[in-house]
Amino acid sequence: MNYFNSSLDYILFTRGFFLLLAAAAAFFLRKDKPGSLAWRWLAMSALAGCAAEAAGLAAYSLFPGKALWALKLAALALSYGLLTEFGRRSRHDITGFAPGGWIYAPLALFSTAGAYYGFGGLESSLLLIGGVFSGCYAGRSVLLGAKALPGQLRRPLTALGWLLAAYALFSLPAVPVGWLNQGSFFAAFGFPAQLPGAAVLALIVGVMWHAAFSIWSYSISLREAAEEDSDLSFGSAVRWLPLITVEALLAVILAAGWFGAAGLGRAERTALVRESRNNASILYFRMNEKLLGISQTAVMLAESPAAQQALAAGSGRPLKQLNKVLDRFQKVNEADVCYLMDVKGKVIASSNRNDPLSFVGDNYSFRPYHREAMRGGTSRYFALGSTTLLRGYYVSAPVADSSGRVSGVAAIKKNLDFLEEEMELMPFAFFVSPEGVVFLSGRKELLFSSLWTVSPAARYELLKSNQFGPLDFAPIWKAPPIDGALVTLEGETFYVARLLFGSDGWSLLTLSRTRNMLVSRFYGIVITFALCLLALGVSVILAQYRMRREEELELMRVREERRVLAGLLPVCSSCGRTRDDRDYKARVEAYMKHHARVSAAHTLCPDCARKAPPAGSGKP
Repeated sequence: MNYFNSSLDYILFTRGFFLLLAAAAAFFLRKDKPGSLAWRWLAMSALAGCAAEAAGLAAYSLFPGKALWALKLAALALSYGLLTEFGRRSRHDITGFAPGGWIYAPLALFSTAGAYYGFGGLESSLLLIGGVFSGCYAGRSVLLGAKALPGQLRRPLTALGWLLAAYALFSLPAVPVGWLNQGSFFAAFGFPAQLPGAAVLALIVGVMWHAAFSIWSYSISLREAAEEDSDLSFGSAVRWLPLITVEALLAVILAAGWFGAAGLGRAERTALVRESRNNASILYFRMNEKLLGISQTAVMLAESPAAQQALAAGSGRPLKQLNKVLDRFQKVNEADVCYLMDVKGKVIASSNRNDPLSFVGDNYSFRPYHREAMRGGTSRYFALGSTTLLRGYYVSAPVADSSGRVSGVAAIKKNLDFLEEEMELMPFAFFVSPEGVVFLSGRKELLFSSLWTVSPAARYELLKSNQFGPLDFAPIWKAPPIDGALVTLEGETFYVARLLFGSDGWSLLTLSRTRNMLVSRFYGIVITFALCLLALGVSVILAQYRMRREEELELMRVREERRVLAGLLPVCSSCGRTRDDRDYKARVEAYMKHHARVSAAHTLCPDCARKAPPAGSGKP
């Protein structure tokens, strides 16, 4: 299991969380509206995108089905529409011109063109047309708005414009199969296309909050510059410390959540593998127990004197004696049919000779187990009975005459219905031929279907031998799954446990749902999300406390200045204006005159300005 592919649910979570943070930053920026951009529409687009990622995560981890995928596509289409509106309104506010509402008609038409091919086609066209266009258009509008801003604000918005365009380009791996799609992207690079998209989203969130913090710092700097009559600045590095701390804390929580979710998934996967292999082993030993003795019985039947004498005589007393032997072998070994064929494949004696579907007189020379035995070897064969139309296990052994020449074939058929009853307890267990044809399964609708692609040569041999009767060669998977692989069946992901049954390529294959593993990882994701919200909540509380503390200190400073001022100049308690009814002004000026060390806080008064020598005269 690929490391990144197994963490796709966590990647979806981080994308949704980053979109939520981007929406919060956009709502903050809409108050000051830097760059004349329509931030409210960008915030709504981010919220719709967050809803789409949440629906995708729920469909992936909890409730697979078309309902949630349809909800995801609807939210995704809404997000792209809102992002386009953000670009259109921003461009109109900046340049005074923008396309009208008619732009949505062709955009919607081309974005939904893939619906002809189902949900997959609709998602591809929506990402390719809607995603790329809206992202690039919005990025262009942000770049236009950034031009008129000062450097401290222009730089983050310029970066945001380019990042929006870059994020849109990561929708390209969804184009149709055969050129570049998410499957081929993963095969080429070893990680899903959603991973670099999540990284770009992280940068977008960082840039947006950097811009929001720059505006907040800029407003504080304006106030401080006005109060201190100093140059304008964007604040010291200490002012940025809370934002940097929150970003570092979230990064630590998200990294810990990644490894925590992986640990929970790994523990559940260990239990899943153990249970899957136990189920496969139980079926394997059960089949082996029932079928192994049949092979030995066929050899004993072929070596019996009754079989050799019946083949030599062809009829009469030896044939009657052979029928008794066949009946005894069939009863003792709980076989369905024991029978003897001559060199041409014709059945001359059978334990079911008295049944309506008797084998006597039938010819099975077309069966591989007859040809193998005629070449001197024992053979086993799984096939659909051409006479009974029941699935069976056939074993054969050569009957040799006194000279050692093969004179016939002894065969035994064992019905396998008892195994199918046990397999019904495990509906995703399959007994599969070397070509990939399902011979036994608890899912009756999958019997004699092809699990993987059957080669043309193998198709010809299967139809020629009529081993399984009429077949549907439409494959479920392209290639045979290996033991321990993950496969998709009916929209769900399964873990494969595959055991070879003998040396001729037959295998016992069990599929176990990975849903519990994804649910365990989902619990880890929920815990991570709760910790992120807790960290953000505590950060907001601390920030509000810090702001209130600064406001209290500012109020104390103003009160202290007013108290000092009241000691020198009386202030009216009603209107707040100073009074000079007791020559307080003269006393202040006398104080300033006799205390040379006291520095003035203001520029020259008009009278002193008229008396002052001109600048550059050299006079003091």
